[in-house]
Amino acid sequence: MVATVFTRCSVPVAGLLPVMLAGLLATGCGRVVVVTSPAVPLGPLPGSASGLPGNPSSTPGQSPLTSPVGISLLPGQLGRGPVVEGVDGADLDRLVAAFGREGNFCGSVLVAREGTILLNKGYGMADVTRNVPMPHDALWDWASVTKQFTAAAILKLRMQGRLDLDAPVSRFYPSAPADKAGITLRHLLSHTSGVNQDAEPDMGDGSRDAVAMGFLKLPLAARPGTRFDYNNVAYFVLAAVVEKASGMSYEEFCIQQLFRPAGMVEACFIGSPTLDLTRVPREDRGRGAQFAYGYQLTWGYRGAGGAVVSPREMLAWDQALRGDAVLDLAAKNELYKVQLQDYALGWQVRSGSGETIWEHGGAVGKTLCHYLRTRDSKIVVAVAVSYESASLGRLVEELLGRARGPKA
Repeated sequence: MVATVFTRCSVPVAGLLPVMLAGLLATGCGRVVVVTSPAVPLGPLPGSASGLPGNPSSTPGQSPLTSPVGISLLPGQLGRGPVVEGVDGADLDRLVAAFGREGNFCGSVLVAREGTILLNKGYGMADVTRNVPMPHDALWDWASVTKQFTAAAILKLRMQGRLDLDAPVSRFYPSAPADKAGITLRHLLSHTSGVNQDAEPDMGDGSRDAVAMGFLKLPLAARPGTRFDYNNVAYFVLAAVVEKASGMSYEEFCIQQLFRPAGMVEACFIGSPTLDLTRVPREDRGRGAQFAYGYQLTWGYRGAGGAVVSPREMLAWDQALRGDAVLDLAAKNELYKVQLQDYALGWQVRSGSGETIWEHGGAVGKTLCHYLRTRDSKIVVAVAVSYESASLGRLVEELLGRARGPKA
């Protein structure tokens, strides 16, 4: 049986992180096809410095090339328990605790600077019924933050010569309607396909190609490349393209080509047989489901969400992107190249305190998350909570400010 349901997702608003996170609670966008099935649970980072793209250009499409930069984690930090590092870590911990007093904070927080973890702790309860506290290494569905992994997978395939960012999607779906001939993979990645996201697609039986064709049969609301319109279903199509171009499942490709080379030894997806469900928090502050759409990843969520990663391995992802373990410099230039509405390929890009910030938020069910990286100060903030929080954006901004330290 196939059911079409609405899901909240992160809608980037240029330069307005608090508004963006608060908007998650009020904005419904995208549709998810859930193929119903029994909810039965399934069972040394590289230090090379190959370079990072630079500050975002105010001109859409301009490439942000700069000089090489690289950093690495302190020895053993990926394997440690909860971390409150020094005076700065204690300050960050007090900040999160204060939010807890205000609104019963329940989630996981990681803050790192130049590869050193300042704070990594769990707060509140992961499972109230079993009386399980939130672990520091909780495994979260990062919802729309997953889009950056899908974008990286497409760019990895481009590096391997298997596809072209500016190739039409009809190369993979020749029966696509003629009016979709101008839609490229870049358009799908940057939410500029022009497809009307308010129209309800016919997802057929919920299979990969039925979902992709359902999207491609929707009417155009704008000429491709001319309007930003956040669209989850476009990322379902991109996941399908990953499979068609690689000959592997989307999950297998991401795990083998992205996660493991990045030193993310546990990162996987909903439904992965290696997923440790004992570390997956229940939403609604430990009282609800572990996954909003059940224990299997379907084509109504694949590509747009469903990556299950601990906050500490999100730091490993940052480290990998600062080197060449996953993507080369040319690929990273494409990854961060702003298209429209300060959105690049799976990332929102903005400037703050004189430096570039790469970030993305996500929301699924009652789980909210945000992942933020700064280019020059090399700060990473990864926060996931198991409840609907209107103050999450404020917390992320305050954690970033404290991690930067006092102004000179």
